Amino acid sequence: MRSIDGEGLRDDVEALRAAISRFQDHSYEALTTPERLGLLDTLEREARRMQALGHQLINQIGQQADPAELGGKLSWAL
Repeated sequence: MRSIDGEGLRDDVEALRAAISRFQDHSYEALTTPERLGLLDTLEREARRMQALGHQLINQIGQQADPAELGGKLSWAL
């Protein structure tokens, strides 16, 4: 895993948001059933990778955040 500065991370988040918006703009009408199934598989795999990133952030918040920062317990902040 590489370290990234805040600006680079913001750029990556914006690129991700733009890519998701482009996916939402597609109609998918021209795809065959096997192509749709393949795309669904890819989207599911990437969604799981995104969830893993969220879990990593939650774990870091749990380890590093002070309850005052969170306004109470971690479970309340989430």
